[in-house]
Amino acid sequence: MLSMIYKRKYLFATMLHLIIFATMFHKTKIMKRLPILVMALGLVLLNACSKGDDDKDTTKPVIKLSEPTSGDVFVSGEKMNVSVAFEDNKELSQYKIEIHDDFDRHAHLKTGSPAFTFTKIVAISSNGSYHFTIDIPADVAAGPYHFIVNALDKAGNEADFAEAEFTIKNSLDSIAPTLNITASPSPAGGVINLQGAAKTITLNGTAGDNESVKSYEVKLIHKASKVNYIDKDGTISGTSANISETITFDDAWPDGDYLLVVEVYDLKNNRTEVEFDVMRMK
Repeated sequence: MLSMIYKRKYLFATMLHLIIFATMFHKTKIMKRLPILVMALGLVLLNACSKGDDDKDTTKPVIKLSEPTSGDVFVSGEKMNVSVAFEDNKELSQYKIEIHDDFDRHAHLKTGSPAFTFTKIVAISSNGSYHFTIDIPADVAAGPYHFIVNALDKAGNEADFAEAEFTIKNSLDSIAPTLNITASPSPAGGVINLQGAAKTITLNGTAGDNESVKSYEVKLIHKASKVNYIDKDGTISGTSANISETITFDDAWPDGDYLLVVEVYDLKNNRTEVEFDVMRMK
């Protein structure tokens, strides 16, 4: 890029010097031919610039991820196999691998096992395949995770990232908590009906676990729009804990079908949920 800038400056300077020189020594004749001279030098400059632009690398690297694949299930304390290939038309620069959890950002990780994270950046220059393993710690939060790999070439072109969504089970405790929850008004035909002035649902129940529960979450989702109108959580503990929540519909919310979800998590982030279908008509 810099060499192209210097080349252009040099050609402009050369053009200017030639015109000044010719004007000084052959003023009359050169003035008549000045347009031709300027055009000729302009074509030389344009040709030089075009060649420089043609040499610019704009091709993105290509990534082929073979392992892991979406849907894979791993157990904490074990190894994850990684198999990935990179290809570029000229020269590569580096690749980067990241692993992070795909949990929501509520109370689930305030206590208990930590989420698994991983980052690896490796300098590479030539095309090739890479095979290695990643150690998953013995005690990590169970649940969904996201694997992402990206690459850059020497020209700075960034590849379209490759990804995989997988699940980790905690080897120390893979038993999900229990959840017994009731709603008032009770479902009729599998659906809680709220019509007219009725706009409140009361939830009561218990959560249990072989070690200890740690949190719960209540969500109210409008099915048609996918909008989450209520998303609240609470902290609980012990092998058995009570849950009590009241859901109140706002008159500004749309009528229609809703999904009411109650989730409970234990210390290893094992999860259990109960769902209720709700029909709201003002």
